[in-house]
Amino acid sequence: MFFTINLSNMKTLLKISTALMIILPLSSLYAQTDKQAAEQKAWMEYMTPGTAHKMMAESNGEWQEEMTMWMEPGAEPIKSTATAMNTMMMDGRYQHSVHTGNIMGMPFEGVSVTGFDNAKQVFVNSWI
Repeated sequence: MFFTINLSNMKTLLKISTALMIILPLSSLYAQTDKQAAEQKAWMEYMTPGTAHKMMAESNGEWQEEMTMWMEPGAEPIKSTATAMNTMMMDGRYQHSVHTGNIMGMPFEGVSVTGFDNAKQVFVNSWI
């Protein structure tokens, strides 16, 4: 069996296949770039401080705290005082609070970090 190959058709086929090998991967890169850009925009909106963060910042400064605790129902309340120092941190994303005072006649110190989750629309807080 004998085949003849027309070289001009072969050159055209080679040019088309080469072009496709270049264009197809690039088109997927553009799709990934658009997706990545959308994800980056969503992430920037998620991590940008908003109204809730500004509200937290309004309580920056030193505060006098008065606490009342009951050790069991019907018991006499235990009253204590402390001082809280609030400052915003990480470009206004979180509020750091240091609490010092006496509780039940003993020195007390606590640290809290409060933030606002823009995605869930809830405040989050951790205490040490």
